[in-house]
Amino acid sequence: MMTNKLEKLPARSKIISAVLAGAALVSVLNARAESGEKRDIAASAAELRKVDMFAMGNIGFVAHKSNGQKYLEQILKSKNSEPTLMAIIDASDSSVASKIYSLCGLKKISSVKYKSAKEKIFGIEGTVSTMTADVMRKEDVTELVTKIDKFGC
Repeated sequence: MMTNKLEKLPARSKIISAVLAGAALVSVLNARAESGEKRDIAASAAELRKVDMFAMGNIGFVAHKSNGQKYLEQILKSKNSEPTLMAIIDASDSSVASKIYSLCGLKKISSVKYKSAKEKIFGIEGTVSTMTADVMRKEDVTELVTKIDKFGC
């Protein structure tokens, strides 16, 4: 009868082999998780760039978070949230609402880039749709950025 190579090894070698195999497995699982996280962050950033309404906190009759806030929270979980948020602010095809969400994200993480991002968004003329509780309205971008700067998101 053929014996397994592992059976012939001394106990100490078996333990070392098991530890090395476990470490390799953990490494592979971490790499897969990190790869999945990057895909999730990229997908959240792509979706955030399209939102057309800014709302933080619970909104609507059923008091739920807006999609924009959910996408922002997903991005903020990443180690690379700052460059992701700055890319949204700098992209010409990002919605005004997505730029304001990104500004809030930079403020939440106390980014050194918050001030320059604020100045970029402060220069946007016009209004953005906002929602507080169950009231939707249009707010001047400059006034909204000023409120965020003073009081947070």
